[in-house]
This record gives sequence, C-alpha cells and structure tokens, in this order.
Amino acid sequence: LGRTLKMVRHVIVGNPSLAAFARRFNPNVSIVPTVFDLRQYDNLPPRQANTIPAIGWLGQAVGLQYLKVVEGALAALAREVDFEFRILSKKSIEMPGVNVRHVPWTLEGEKTQLRALDVGIMPLFDDIWSRHKCAGKLLHYMALGIASAASPVGVNADIIHDGQNGFLAADQDE
Repeated sequence: LGRTLKMVRHVIVGNPSLAAFARRFNPNVSIVPTVFDLRQYDNLPPRQANTIPAIGWLGQAVGLQYLKVVEGALAALAREVDFEFRILSKKSIEMPGVNVRHVPWTLEGEKTQLRALDVGIMPLFDDIWSRHKCAGKLLHYMALGIASAASPVGVNADIIHDGQNGFLAADQDE
C-alpha cells in the first residue's frame, strides 16, 4: 500500500487517522468524510413503535466479531429489561441470554429495517484496524434519527459528543 500511495498524485481518505497514515507516503492527502444524502430518507414510511425496545447492529458478516465487545453488556441488560437485539446482516450469531433476531440485510430494505430500531450500536475493538474505520454505520443510524451508542474508538469519538448526539461506551458498565 505504501508503494502505491507514493506513486499516485493525490490520496483521498475518509478520516484524520487514515490521512496521517497516507501522509507518511504522500504529502498530497485530502480528507473527504463519509456523508449521507438526507434526501434519500424523505419518502420513508412513518416509524412504527416496537412492542419491546429494539437495539440493533448493521454490518457485514466479517464485522460480527465486534459484537463480542457488547455481548456481556447485552446479556446483563437482558436480565433487567425485555428487549430484542436485531442483527441486520447477511449472517448472524447467537448471544447467550440475549433475545437475538436475525434480520437478513437487503439494500432495498436497509433503511426501513434500520428505522425500526430504537437504538443502533457500533462496538469496536480498540485496535489499529478499528481506529481507521470511517463510522458509516454510526452515521447511518444518526441520519435516521436513531439513538446511537458506540465505542470511543477512532472517528467515533469525534462524531459523537457523549450525551448530546449519542453515547460513547468504553466498557461493559458504560
């Protein structure tokens, strides 16, 4: 990757962490953050209230590993509160003690499926790979007006102002 970055005239990245990496190989770097066209949400049907709260996660099957970060917290919450944890993905996992519902992801149904959530989460490991993520799922939740909670890793900590536009949770208690 470094060799490729040296050969190009200009590098465009999605966040400051990626920019710092790219500048090690090329001084011509621009940050273009992930954005959503809010007009794409204008014609969605009205949100229907859930009979029990719905907490959810959107992602590819490879990202299911991040749910290990919150598995204990969700199990502890399930002992106190009745809720459904929805996994919007091509695949799913089981979580002992948690009422998990797999909602097979489709592009056509994505916005409607997400809009049905009460809370969207973006747990991450605090590692080099996660610190370079651009928070697309978090921004998607927020664009739909879904309460959002995320690990304070990478750009998540820049996007969420804890307690104002979402919540940051560094550990199981939080």
